[in-house]
This record gives sequence, structure tokens and C-alpha cells, in this order.
Amino acid sequence: MFGQSEGSLGTVDHDLHRMRPAAISSFFSKSNVRKLEPIIHSNISKLMGRMYELEFTSQPINLNVVYSAFTSDIIMEYGFGESQHYLEKDGFNADFFGMMDLMHHLRAAAKQFGWLLPVMLSIPEFITTRIDKGMAANNKGLGRYLVTFSKGSRQCVGINPAYNELFLRLNAVFGRFGGVAGVDSTAAATLSLFKTTRADMESDRDLFVPGPKKGSKGVRVVFSLQRRKKGGGDSLCNLSQL
Repeated sequence: MFGQSEGSLGTVDHDLHRMRPAAISSFFSKSNVRKLEPIIHSNISKLMGRMYELEFTSQPINLNVVYSAFTSDIIMEYGFGESQHYLEKDGFNADFFGMMDLMHHLRAAAKQFGWLLPVMLSIPEFITTRIDKGMAANNKGLGRYLVTFSKGSRQCVGINPAYNELFLRLNAVFGRFGGVAGVDSTAAATLSLFKTTRADMESDRDLFVPGPKKGSKGVRVVFSLQRRKKGGGDSLCNLSQL
């Protein structure tokens, strides 16, 4: 898997797999993750600084890329003692994360079943459509099987830092930009979705990690400024109109 057959992620044998993650599991324990918080807060400051820079522009922001840069900088500094500073790069180093997405697309077909992709592409569309309809009709109650970080001995060892990053980041971003445009007068700017639909957020494909529909450009947002009129009251100004 990903060319690392000796790594814990791709270990097939059950007993051997239990041993390999155990070597690093304490590194991601709750007590150690608490020591990670200064690194998280430092990167939150960088993240918010970049968002402040973009606040007065009409440039859409791809949150998929922004948050990938955020978490990459944290884990690189925590795990290797040196950040790549993706948050500080132009475009948050979007080309790199685009390359990583391509790895997810090609992983199974290229490494595990190289012969399978041509066979699957040759299946007539009327057959694949019928299969999709059958699955949709029988998926009630499957929610209980959703285990985002897996479970048991195969559970992702990074679950604790992941939740820590998630909660602190959401608190910072939506605490500052989470007001309702045109309603929350305490917010100088709010985030509004830009050409983003529910389909851009829903899992549509299995790419080792859940993937959105083909052609999705990610969750994109723009800043909406609230300007206070001279005579009082607020008026909403979308930055794309400035």
C-alpha cells in the first residue's frame, strides 16, 4: 500500500500489525497530544493571519487545500521537528495537495489490481447504473457502520491529534468568520460558500479515503463584508462585487 509493504498501514498479517502501530501509539496518546497544543495554536495563528490577508479580496478560498496545509504543517513539526510552512506558501501549496489526491485515485488500481482498471472501464453503463440503484435502495441503517477512524487494532493511531486539531481550528475560524452575513452585526466579515453544493461534501467514491464526486473543485468560500451605512444599519457587500 503506497509502496510501503513494511509499514504498519499496509501490514496484512494481524499479529504483526498489532506490533507495528504499538511502537508509535504512545506518541499519539491523549496526554502527549496535549503537549501538541502549542504547535496547533501557533499554526492557527498563521492560518488566521492568512485568512485576514484574504479577507478584503474577492479571491475564493479552497478549504480543502487550506486545511490540508494546516494539518500538514502541524504533523510535520510534531513528528519530524520541522514544518514545511505550507500555510505561508502562495496558494497554500495547492499543487502538492493536488498531487496527493492523484495518489489516492491511482492507489488501488495501479498497485493492487493493475489489470482490473481496463476491465472495469469496459463494463456497459446500463449495468453500472442498475447496480447503483440497487445499492441506494438497500442502504438504510448503514450509518451505524460508519467508523471514520476505523476501530479495534486497525484504528487510526492519529485519532487524538486529529480531533484536537479539528475542534481548535473550527473554534478559531468560525469564532471569527462564522456569523450570518447581513444578520450578525458583530462580524466584520463572514464566510459564504462559492459555487459549492452538497455534492462537493458528500462521499461519492472510495479513494482509500472518502472522495467527492468526480470533477468536484472542493469546498470553496469567499468573504462577505458587512459595511455600516452612515445613517446607521448594516448593508451586506459581497467581495466578488468590489
